Amino acid sequence: TQAALVSDKTETLGIRASDTVAVAAHKILHFYLERMLAHEEGTRLGQDPEELHDMRVAIRRIRSALRLLGPYLDMPLLGECQEQLREAARILGEVRDMDVALARARDYLAGLPAEEQHDLDPLLEMWQTRRRERFQYMNDYLRSIAYVGLVQALRSMVTTLGTAGDQAGEAPAISQVAPQHIYLGWQFVR
Repeated sequence: TQAALVSDKTETLGIRASDTVAVAAHKILHFYLERMLAHEEGTRLGQDPEELHDMRVAIRRIRSALRLLGPYLDMPLLGECQEQLREAARILGEVRDMDVALARARDYLAGLPAEEQHDLDPLLEMWQTRRRERFQYMNDYLRSIAYVGLVQALRSMVTTLGTAGDQAGEAPAISQVAPQHIYLGWQFVR
């Protein structure tokens, strides 16, 4: 599959301190959009829950990048993309939450004596039904015009940022912007 060609561990974003915000945003969005798309087929198939997890991680990283760097970018599609990404994350999250709940319940039941291992069968059946419904809804969404539009909008942003980065002129360097965000994040945690 396409996901097998992508290795999150061996590739890097390649961001340099001298890169403008537009260039850094281009690199980040391109990197995670490719990961999102690489895990799409596996997510649709539903055979490996890690495919869905990895697709959700890519969406979260795109959302974070847009939240942090968006104020520095003049992108008309930005707000629309953020809303659509939030919706995609919610839809995928509902399936992932059911996967996690079912896995934890199965692990719990496996540790019980044999005569008690079926005590939660009605609950598990209800959860499995809900998971199938959410999975079908997710697959319908991944085939929808809304999702196709989101992918096209993200690709358009990546392309625009790629060409704008070469003509950035007065755009701030990422080395000027990043320390402020790191400090604010540290303050929030502290």
